[in-house]
Amino acid sequence: MISNFITEHAINSEMDPLLQALFQYIDQLSLPETPYMTGRPPISKKSLLKCFFLKTYFSIDSLRQLVDTLDRFGYFRWICGPKKVPHLSTFSRAGK
Repeated sequence: MISNFITEHAINSEMDPLLQALFQYIDQLSLPETPYMTGRPPISKKSLLKCFFLKTYFSIDSLRQLVDTLDRFGYFRWICGPKKVPHLSTFSRAGK
């Protein structure tokens, strides 16, 4: 279930200053990206990191709820970076 706190932020399209500062810091990091030879290009590590911080900030209990939240609210998907919501398995592999 999506809390009113999450819905309020998504509808108003406002980002908390703390979350905004954290995302700006993540954008400045130089994380090595994994090159790919064939298949689908990998999701940016910075985008995944932002999604995990969003999960922590809004106290989202599971990765499945995180995927549902990103799918339901385009604003959160936009601030995290990925154009399409990554599959649940992508998040579970990145969390290891």
